[in-house]
This record gives sequence, C-alpha cells and structure tokens, in this order.
Amino acid sequence: MTAQDILISMRGDLPRLRGSLLATTDGLPIAHDLEEAATYDDQEAETLSAMISALLGLGKRVSGSYDLAPLEAVTVSGAGGLMLLYAVGQRAVLALLVEVNANLGLVHLVARQTAARLEDTIAISS
Repeated sequence: MTAQDILISMRGDLPRLRGSLLATTDGLPIAHDLEEAATYDDQEAETLSAMISALLGLGKRVSGSYDLAPLEAVTVSGAGGLMLLYAVGQRAVLALLVEVNANLGLVHLVARQTAARLEDTIAISS
C-alpha cells in the first residue's frame, strides 16, 4: 500500500476529515488527499508542506523548552476547522484537516495509527 493509499483510506475511519497531507520534515510533499479540503492542487500541497514542516519544528522546540516533550501533536484551530500535525518518525509530518466538530479523541487515535503505518511505508520505499 502506498502513502497515498493510506491517506485516502483514512476517510473511512474519520468522517469529519476534510483532507490530509504527508510531507518531509524538509517541507517537500510526499502524498496528499486534499481534493475535498478546498481548491488545493499540487502547488498548494507544496506550499502547505513547507508551512507544516516549519510548524512541526517550532512545536518540537516549544515542547522541549517547556518540559512538554515528546511532542504528540500540534493543533491549529480556527472557526472553519482544525489542522492537526503529527510527526511520522524523524523524517516526515502528517497533517490532517478536520471539521470543527470532529471527535478529537478518534482523530488522535487514527492519526497515531496512520503515522505508524506511514513510517513503515516510507522506510520500505526508501
């Protein structure tokens, strides 16, 4: 199963999922399922990849500075929904865009399971 397949399969587990993106910690997109999130295209995926990798890096620094480590997730919350970021090993970041009324316990559970699957997939394809 490819990283793209894994991202698409999350839709069955998370009914309030609007989109997902897997990027390297260097800010390069690996795979995405953003079609329903808005008017995203490959250029938007590249821009978003750079932003989420920077945000994850900042989250790691903050969590380390204030005895919150290890970082579990970074959350960006707005009136239109939430974006949650999860580390995928040391080399990648998973971003989920969910509706504001999503079950966050379920989102965290599925995201952690998915991050582990993606880490295995990335290791195999390297």
